[in-house]
Amino acid sequence: MTNSIYLKLMIFTGSKLTKLPLWTEQDLREAMSAVQWGTMTKKAASDYYGISIPALTHHLKTGSTVKKTGRSRILNEEQEKELVKRLLSLCTGDSRVSLTPKLVRSQAFKFCEENDVRHNFNLNKGLAGADWYNGFMNRHPELPVERRRWIKIGGNADALVSGGG
Repeated sequence: MTNSIYLKLMIFTGSKLTKLPLWTEQDLREAMSAVQWGTMTKKAASDYYGISIPALTHHLKTGSTVKKTGRSRILNEEQEKELVKRLLSLCTGDSRVSLTPKLVRSQAFKFCEENDVRHNFNLNKGLAGADWYNGFMNRHPELPVERRRWIKIGGNADALVSGGG
């Protein structure tokens, strides 16, 4: 084992605080071997190598020794390129629509529906989620998305302003 102390790295991703495990694929292979050969129980291997019991059980069932955390992406790279192309055509075409977060989220939903892509987006609102949007925008900062927000301009008056995003 590379690290006898089980540590978790806490990072802030989007709107959630996420715990990332610090075990390696080598730790996983050693833990799986120990359980399969009967030299350790799942609990003992979990404690020793710092791998959670559900993760160790999953890898023992599937036989996979690849460390993968979090959900898999809804759109693959090719599909995301198509979506980016669609979004850019919206803001550069004759209509010249301003890209807003809501427009990006609705276009992502429509794209998934039209291409029979399995998704967990909101069916009632017809929008992709905010966390999906944040991850997508981190991967595609080239999109000229406009952020709009309400500001106080004095007294009881409010104004909608647009800012680069």
